[in-house]
Amino acid sequence: MNLIDTMIEFYSSMENVLTDLKLDYCIQTMRKQINKKRKPLDQYLEQLKSHGFSIDSVNHDKFKYQFVDGTTMLNHYFIRLAFLDSWKTIVPNERQVEIFELIENELNLKSAKDGVLTLSVPFVTINCKKI
Repeated sequence: MNLIDTMIEFYSSMENVLTDLKLDYCIQTMRKQINKKRKPLDQYLEQLKSHGFSIDSVNHDKFKYQFVDGTTMLNHYFIRLAFLDSWKTIVPNERQVEIFELIENELNLKSAKDGVLTLSVPFVTINCKKI
């Protein structure tokens, strides 16, 4: 399962933009959305234990998506299919265009500096068995 820091690079840029625009309530909405989709690992482990599983191992790994820049990332088929609509629900409808243009610009600046835009996806596999 993906961990809470999945695509932290995008979420950091979004938080920067929302902070600059003084939209703190949107930051809280963003954090709630992340938590709804990706609970802290300890919660999952406790849930497994409470349902009668013993944890044999927890294996950490990660992969990354890389894009030329923020424009490319936001227009990528998979991002549009799996993420963009939910990201848009974080901000007010009437400000979506403005906010996402600012996020895109920030991501473009980051990719220009780094030579690539990377979105990291840390994950774990949990080996367990029913007691």
